[in-house]
Amino acid sequence: MHVTLINPPLPRSSPYTKELLAQPLGLAYIAAVLEKAGISVNILDCPPLNHTHTDVKRYLEKHNPEVVGITSTTLTIESALKTASVVKEASPDTKIFLGGPHVTFLDKETLMKAPYVNGVVRGEGEYTFLEVMERIRKGVSLQNIPGLTLMKDGGVFRFPDRPLIRDLDSIPYPARHLLPLNRYKAFGMKCPSMTVLSSRGCPFRCKFCSVRRIFGNMFRARTAGNILGELKELYEVYQTRYVTFVDDIFTLDRRRTLEICRGIKSSALDIVWDCETRVDALTKPLVDAMAEAGCQSIFFGVESGDQGILNAMGKGITTEQIRRAFKWAKEAGIKTVASVILFYPGENAHTIEKTVSFLKELDPDLAQFCIATPFPGTELYEEMVRNGLIQKIEWSKFDVLTPVFTLNGYTMEEMKKTWGKAYASFYLRPIYIAKRILKRDWLTIRAFLYLLLKTLKSKLTQ
Repeated sequence: MHVTLINPPLPRSSPYTKELLAQPLGLAYIAAVLEKAGISVNILDCPPLNHTHTDVKRYLEKHNPEVVGITSTTLTIESALKTASVVKEASPDTKIFLGGPHVTFLDKETLMKAPYVNGVVRGEGEYTFLEVMERIRKGVSLQNIPGLTLMKDGGVFRFPDRPLIRDLDSIPYPARHLLPLNRYKAFGMKCPSMTVLSSRGCPFRCKFCSVRRIFGNMFRARTAGNILGELKELYEVYQTRYVTFVDDIFTLDRRRTLEICRGIKSSALDIVWDCETRVDALTKPLVDAMAEAGCQSIFFGVESGDQGILNAMGKGITTEQIRRAFKWAKEAGIKTVASVILFYPGENAHTIEKTVSFLKELDPDLAQFCIATPFPGTELYEEMVRNGLIQKIEWSKFDVLTPVFTLNGYTMEEMKKTWGKAYASFYLRPIYIAKRILKRDWLTIRAFLYLLLKTLKSKLTQ
């Protein structure tokens, strides 16, 4: 049996989709589990290869897989469905399954729209997809597989959720050898890092995020020893010198974080790394230990500079906690990246200006301005659907940089202009540019110029 896993082409309509071309760890994990079970598998990662649906068709005609698994976010669901139709056209007997966050929540709707898809793998896909493959290999029914939504005889059957994987150490390391590792980019530049996922699950209740509904509200973490083993493989096999931990809250278990830091320092791994975490999941001693172990940068979800908006988001942090975390990081010599969300319901001109001013006060090395986007599976989405605030759903515009709803006091056009002004207001400050030049921080300057050019291009084409 041969399986092809596909990350579909990105929508051409969004000018920002190539800003970050990251390794699809979800597919690489599934591939690793299949390989361990003796199943032949390959990955077709279309975005970094710049593949179109025509390229996908040629690829399938050449490889003729028996089963195809297609991942999709909300942004790429339409492309994923087109990919599925291309699969059916190129190889009518191939069985097709979809996975990813979007179809996890809209599985029935998706299958009713695309009856040529055999089923949806919901949530954590490793062992659900493996069970599907083993049943197909044996020629037995796919009925009652936990985590599967099945299309059969024109009907949709949603079987119970699969229990979450408690022991993450039991999952083999991602099958990175199946990925085009030299093609990934960040801010238009070749990405120097390899990504590592060291935990799953989130106990917090941010209304704009669906992570806890995909991976559960219990934080599950791999052990420090298991992570250090993966870092050693990356260092020795792939000559990796830069690692990005893509966990949502890398430092939630502070003891584990310290173990990882000690392990990196005591090993022969000459690597540097960055991570993402919450401002309330740090202490000054922990930040100092991270810096000593090679942490170069921390990505923080600041979200807003207005406490009322933070509360409305369900973020569970204060502006004072944000200030404190940035102060600790700077004192330790760690670069900071701040991400904010503009136009969350309840926003107005005053709260937006407050957020921009707050970012200038924090003075991160990089700032990311997102536009509130109601992704399926979030409380924000359910609230907006319930109140009829999304006039027309175009999934290919759900890129966190394009308005998809109107807000009191703002049209979509005004939201876009305000977003562009916020970017320019932050990055075009003489003091910001001077600090980066004095630090000879050329990578940050290149990223800043890339973002600026993207913003200017967007404004010119409006």
